[in-house]
Amino acid sequence: MDALPKRFRKKSVQRQLQAALDAAQELDAVQPDELSVSRMKLVQSRLDVLSRLQARQRFDRVQRLKQELASARAEIESLKGHLASAQAEIERLTTARPRFGSNLDEKLKQLDQQYAEGAA
Repeated sequence: MDALPKRFRKKSVQRQLQAALDAAQELDAVQPDELSVSRMKLVQSRLDVLSRLQARQRFDRVQRLKQELASARAEIESLKGHLASAQAEIERLTTARPRFGSNLDEKLKQLDQQYAEGAA
């Protein structure tokens, strides 16, 4: 049986960029020749690709955060609507219902007047 290859962690873009920059610095220290020029071009293209990848990841992260923000704002507006309707319901339930107090006083006055007229 073949031995399974070991699992390895993917290197972060930051680490890859740092490794490419270190490689570029090492190549600068070496005497320039035909091979070092090709290596510098390779390192430069690697740096370009990694910087694009980093920019794309940053853009994707920003877009995801914008979507989360938009959904959170929509949820807040929905909750504000629920709160307003709940407050209106509470207000409706807590308003004093018309009692017979004021109306009762008028009725009693009328009855008193009728009784006084009838007794006279």
